[in-house]
Amino acid sequence: MSDDSGRSWWRHAAGTLVQEAAGSITRFPIPAALCGGMFIIALRHWQLGGFVRWFAIWVCGSLLFVSLQLVRERYGWGWPTVFVLGPMMFVGVSALFLASPLPYFPFSFLAYGLLLLAVAVPYLRDQDRSAFWVYAARLTLQGLFSAIGASILFLGGCAIVYSIEYLFGIDLNAGQVVQFLGKVSFYLVFPIALLAGIPSDYERLQTSYPKALRVIATYAMIPLLAIYTLILYAYMAKIAFAGQLPEGGVAYLVVGYALAGVITYLVVYPLEHGLAALFRKLFFPVLLAPLVLLAIAIGVRINEYGFTEERYTVLLCLVWLTLSAVLAMALGRMRAPALIVSLLAFLLIGASVGPWGAVAVSAWSQVGRLETALERSGVLVDGQIRQPANDVSREDRIAISEITDYLANTKKLDQIRPWFGDPEHPGEPNLDNMGAKTAVERMGIGYVPSNERGTNTRRRFSFGVERGETATAVAGYDYLIALALYPSAKRPKSLERTFPLKADGTEPLELVARFDPETISLDIAMPSKPAKVRFDLAPIVERHTEPKPVATIKPDSRALEESDGSFRVRLELQRIDGSYPNDGGGPDIIFVSGKLLIALE
Repeated sequence: MSDDSGRSWWRHAAGTLVQEAAGSITRFPIPAALCGGMFIIALRHWQLGGFVRWFAIWVCGSLLFVSLQLVRERYGWGWPTVFVLGPMMFVGVSALFLASPLPYFPFSFLAYGLLLLAVAVPYLRDQDRSAFWVYAARLTLQGLFSAIGASILFLGGCAIVYSIEYLFGIDLNAGQVVQFLGKVSFYLVFPIALLAGIPSDYERLQTSYPKALRVIATYAMIPLLAIYTLILYAYMAKIAFAGQLPEGGVAYLVVGYALAGVITYLVVYPLEHGLAALFRKLFFPVLLAPLVLLAIAIGVRINEYGFTEERYTVLLCLVWLTLSAVLAMALGRMRAPALIVSLLAFLLIGASVGPWGAVAVSAWSQVGRLETALERSGVLVDGQIRQPANDVSREDRIAISEITDYLANTKKLDQIRPWFGDPEHPGEPNLDNMGAKTAVERMGIGYVPSNERGTNTRRRFSFGVERGETATAVAGYDYLIALALYPSAKRPKSLERTFPLKADGTEPLELVARFDPETISLDIAMPSKPAKVRFDLAPIVERHTEPKPVATIKPDSRALEESDGSFRVRLELQRIDGSYPNDGGGPDIIFVSGKLLIALE
């Protein structure tokens, strides 16, 4: 290649890139402007806690304006669709994320809904059985290639920067340069390249079905789904014969199976012959029975534990799959695929907002469950938290702790603030910032940690001295021994240790420390004397674990002293670990540590 031809090629390539970028910006001006705005925000506010809100606004706003532009092009709507209706909807989207205490769930629903809407909206009224498939395939490939191109730009730029620093010893401040390259690649190159590849010739899209995809769908996807269908039908026969309800986890298995089936249906629906045509004809009728199983399984879970965003999503999938089956069987394969995708898009968009949305329904459900549990326990009276007259049962404490955990993790805990009288004096903390444990303890109830809620779990405790409080005076004693008793691999149920002693060059002595689990006591013995003292630790354990465990040994329980006339022993406790069985009974001690001071008499 000559120099002139090389320069010509580079000019042509650069001109093509500029032309494609300019075309995408001209066609989608508002999404392109949002990309620029998000790039500036990323440069200036990368570390801000509210960054996720701006990210959600950028993604959903861009998808919204892309969908409106596609509607305008496809159905002949005027520019007010984009420049009047669009900004109004964008303000609503922005308000949704800025006002939400935890924007992740609304973002998930709305972003996926708008993405699917952008895929399906040009073909809601189209009768061409292949145009929608080709359009969706092109969008998928364009997204993949745009991501690959942006990644290559980023990784190549990183390689250049680090190579220059390594080879020439020039400090380019690589960390900041790499961050800048990442933001350019993700917020500018990737979205602009994706916008440039969105087809505009909706009615003239033609392509041949990929042979590799045909092989994968026919000989892998469909056979695997057929096997899983047999498994589900066998399970349904099993529980029907046994008169049992399905396990709660079955709902997620059925949803996964159904989603895989719908994706396969959308992949193979242009194919007219063979196994693919048979699958397309039978899938939705066969899906009806698993949908009944799904309805029962998710109904049982919601009835027992109420709504959460995850269960709401499963129920949403049930509604979508049922309506999709009806559409596919009623309309056939001409319009069904685009309608199936658009139906899911509208359901997801609807689930992201309003009192019917996933967040609002879940909050209403779980707050109601918590209210019922507190009223049953006598903690909530006339809408106000009161000190319970009787001990709250373990079952209710577990239920209250679980629900409060959920409300705290999803930033809904402040919805129960009125129950505490809603104090307005300065310094009163927001419940969402307090955490579940503090909120439950403010109700006057013992919080049950998640690792102690199962039927076979134990109520654990651990208390000891704080750091900096371990200095020991040794005057008047002959030996200082660091004591640590715990089960070993050879003696898993024994807490016992032997310490060799030597007194003024005389014959060796041995001191044996053994914890007695039956009496919750520590025996210190010298077999050669014989001499023995016992420290009763049961009152100390009870004092530090009832009615609820504490973390620090009380000052008057830290040091104990006993003597039998042969020797005097002072025990300074440092830590005791153990647990109580949930069905009652005494404590099981698994670790005792402290200091032994020995005075021979």
